[in-house]
Amino acid sequence: MVWDTRDLRWQQLYTACQQYATIHGHLDVPASYTTPDGYTLGTRLKGVRRPAGQGRLDPAERTSLEELGMVFASSDDRAWADFLDACDRYITAHGSLATVEKAYIDDTGYRLGARISYYRNLNNGTKTGGIPSQRRTALDGRGMVWRVAPARDLHPDEQAGLQELTGSDLGAAIVQLIDDEGVTQSSIAAALGTHRSYLNTKIKAFRETGTWPDRRASRTRQNHAQRASVGDRRGVIAGPAVYMISGTLHAQVPGGMQPRLALC
Repeated sequence: MVWDTRDLRWQQLYTACQQYATIHGHLDVPASYTTPDGYTLGTRLKGVRRPAGQGRLDPAERTSLEELGMVFASSDDRAWADFLDACDRYITAHGSLATVEKAYIDDTGYRLGARISYYRNLNNGTKTGGIPSQRRTALDGRGMVWRVAPARDLHPDEQAGLQELTGSDLGAAIVQLIDDEGVTQSSIAAALGTHRSYLNTKIKAFRETGTWPDRRASRTRQNHAQRASVGDRRGVIAGPAVYMISGTLHAQVPGGMQPRLALC
């Protein structure tokens, strides 16, 4: 008979962790991982991380798991550590982070170029969230280049494509050209016939709200609302203007005056 089921659960967990660490060299177990004998190790370790983060995990058990390679950190912390490891591998091979191209993927399959672009965008404000000072310092120490000159102006086919778009579709296309293709805002502004500062204001608004500001549509809506408000206050419904000409009522409609009613 098993009197202490908690001890039994712990022994099962620890044994499965030992076996995984022996095979893989670490305990970074995917949440969906199940051992060959059906033990849901990934789910069990996820259940261990929660009390560990709250300071409720038995200290001896925590130490035992850490000795096997368990890292009690948030997913964001682990992602950051993986990023720094990839940076260090690149520096060892190439000497600097300055030459990392956006499409670069290292030998382990890590998309270092895309991740560096992501942190650059966080730092310069083109993506919201910012970057903590300690993380910036860590990258500064590795020779991070925070600003890269835009690669090019807008191509003619891209200009034609933008001119066919409106609203949020236009905003999304502009942001993609700037963030992913390195196209200058000045060339986009010139293609759309607007000032660069005005375009920059609209881009910032789109990043914050997901809606592309449309001044003309806004003015049209305001005019309609004002007209409706005036009509309501006067107690009338807007309609064609009516005039009396030679004893006949005429209505002002598109195309000219039309007779409405002859008065006897």
